[in-house]
Amino acid sequence: MVIKMDFINTKILIADDNLLQRQTLREGLRNAGYRNIEECSNGEDALVRINHFHPDVVLIDVCLSKLDGIGVIRNSKQINYAPDKAPSFIVFSAFSNQTTFVEAATAGAELCLIKPF
Repeated sequence: MVIKMDFINTKILIADDNLLQRQTLREGLRNAGYRNIEECSNGEDALVRINHFHPDVVLIDVCLSKLDGIGVIRNSKQINYAPDKAPSFIVFSAFSNQTTFVEAATAGAELCLIKPF
């Protein structure tokens, strides 16, 4: 089975309070062929953008101001994504804390990564 990725139309949201980290992720994604990328720097803005942008994937830091990444995942379940589907969440953190990653996975994260990656 071959899975084809639609790099042009895949919508990605990067949520990280660190500007340099967002830039690094954005550049890596662009180099990989992705073009439809938005960014935000706090959890409240992430929820607003998820609601309006309906990303396919959300790359989100656990430690965000106003609402942490796990809170964003939990609150995003209240959003009506029709006709789109809910995004996949990839959580990252600078701290290797198993409890945090278990909590993120329980909230709905599909993948948890440790920074830097």
